[in-house]
Amino acid sequence: MSRIRSESRTGLPATSLLVALDGSGFAERAVVPAGRLAVELGVPLHLWSAAPTLADAEDRQARMRCMADAGGASWEVVVTDRPVEAMTAKEDAAGRPLVCLATHGRDRTAALAHSVSAAVVAAADGPVLLVGPEVPAKGPAGRHVAACVDGSPDSKLIVAAAAAWAAALGLDVTVVTVAEPVPESVRRPGHYPRLHGPDGDADAYIEELAAAWRGDVAVTGRAVYDPVDVDGALLDAFAADPPYLVVMGTRAPHGLRRLILGSIAAAVAHAAPAPVLVVPFEVPAVPGDRGLWR
Repeated sequence: MSRIRSESRTGLPATSLLVALDGSGFAERAVVPAGRLAVELGVPLHLWSAAPTLADAEDRQARMRCMADAGGASWEVVVTDRPVEAMTAKEDAAGRPLVCLATHGRDRTAALAHSVSAAVVAAADGPVLLVGPEVPAKGPAGRHVAACVDGSPDSKLIVAAAAAWAAALGLDVTVVTVAEPVPESVRRPGHYPRLHGPDGDADAYIEELAAAWRGDVAVTGRAVYDPVDVDGALLDAFAADPPYLVVMGTRAPHGLRRLILGSIAAAVAHAAPAPVLVVPFEVPAVPGDRGLWR
C-alpha cells in the first residue's frame, strides 16, 4: 500500500494542510481548525474527498465549493475506489501535505470518522492531525503547545516537534508527563519503579527536557502524578490550562493500531479541547520499554 508522509523543506512544520472529507457533517469538523492553523502558518489549505461514484461526487461538489470559498481553500472531489493511492499523488515541490481528520468521541476505540480517514491513517507514516468533538468551533483557548512525554528516548522528538510548531505559530511550549506516584527504590537510588511515567525523578526529568529547548521558544514543564489514569490526568491538565495544540507520539505499529486498541493517544485525541498531532515512531520497542503512549 502507498504511504503518506508529511514533509517540509521550508522550515515550517507543514507546507500545506489537507482535510479528508466524506460528505458527512462530522468529518467537516476538521475544516475550521485546519483552516485556522493554515492561516497562522501561512500555508495553503486543501479540502479533498474521494467518492466511489460520479453521482456521489456531484452531490459533494456544491458543499465542498461552499466550504472552500468560506475558508479561502482549494478543493477537489475525485471519483475513485482507491482513495489512499489518489491522495498520495498529491505532492508539490515542498512535500506532501499534513493530513487532518475528524475523530469520533464515543470512546477510545472509535478513532476515526469514516472509512476514507481510516484508510489514510492506516497508510500514514508521518504525523496526522486529529480533531475531536471537544475542540471548540471558536478555537482552542490556550496559547501554548502541549508536548506529552513519558520518559522514553523518543520523548525528545516529541518536544522537538512541539517546539517547531510553537516557533511557527508564535506560541510557548509546555512539556507534561503523567507519573505514577511511587517511592524511590531502596536498592536503586534515583530509580522509581513506575508502571507509567519516567523511571527517575519526574520533575527533574521534565526540567531537563524543557531546558534543552529554551532559547528557541519559551518552554515550561510539569509532572502530573496519578496512580492509574494517564489519559484522564492529561485531560484534567488540559482542562486547567488549555493548550492550542497537543503533540503526542506513539510507537504502535504502522497503521490503525496506533490509534485504537486502548491507545492513550487516541483517548486524548477524542476528548482534548485542542487538535492533537500524533507523531508515529516506528522503532521496535525493547524488552521492558513501555513505549510512547502505546
